[in-house]
Amino acid sequence: MTEDRRSISLLSNLIRQLVVRDLKARYKVSVLGFFWSLLRPLFLIAIFTVVFDRFLRFETSYENLHYSIFLICGILPWMFFAESLTESTSCLVSNANLIRKVSLPRIVFPISAVLSKLVNFLLAMVILLPAVYLFGGVRLSWTILLLPLVVVIQVLLALGLSFFVAMGNVFFRDLSILMEVILMGWFYMTPVFYPLRYAWDKMQPHPVILNLYLANPMTPIIYAYRRVLLHSVPQAERFPLPLSDGQAAKYLLFSLAFSLIVFILGFLFFKRCQRYVEDYL
Repeated sequence: MTEDRRSISLLSNLIRQLVVRDLKARYKVSVLGFFWSLLRPLFLIAIFTVVFDRFLRFETSYENLHYSIFLICGILPWMFFAESLTESTSCLVSNANLIRKVSLPRIVFPISAVLSKLVNFLLAMVILLPAVYLFGGVRLSWTILLLPLVVVIQVLLALGLSFFVAMGNVFFRDLSILMEVILMGWFYMTPVFYPLRYAWDKMQPHPVILNLYLANPMTPIIYAYRRVLLHSVPQAERFPLPLSDGQAAKYLLFSLAFSLIVFILGFLFFKRCQRYVEDYL
């Protein structure tokens, strides 16, 4: 039991050091430092707001809610997810020299890649969410207490997938390029910049397609972020939300189950294949 605790302590310290190393390496030569991680989502929010709010006049299913506030609640979680997978894909290959020289668990690299992106995500939320509640006309609701649950589900999904893509890129180096294409398609198939109501109305006459769309685990997660953060905002009568809170909870539980399965399978796959890593690096 003491040995297990010592191993867990050493592993957690190693992961923490790698996360700190990644964050320092990313910002040490930057003038703005961490604030660069805010500028990218803010730039995307500005572009999407101009195109979809000013030109296309998107409705958001929320009464008198500015589109930029709606977008913040979707773009930040998506960027955390996408950047986690992008970083994880190359984490073993980019640390090849360290892996050859030092005997350490390979699994710490995808874990630290996801956790470093999680730190960025949480810091961005700490800075931008107060602006949503102070200047966006949104009242704080008790549902904010459910936010950690949604974050945990997303972290489980990101970690599980990161185990697959990190190991897969060792054997198939084109995977890092392929992931850019996959994530681009995944972005458009997830209600990040458009309300779920749009996809729901278009696909409702085709139940099979709608169920496939809702089977995307990121769809209930992004929807849950918005319901948790914007719960106090009244629904628009002309363009209401497609799911009741009970239905949303059911789909979120599906995402939780899916994320747990992916996490376990990804972990087992990584452990099984890690013995071959040095041969292919």
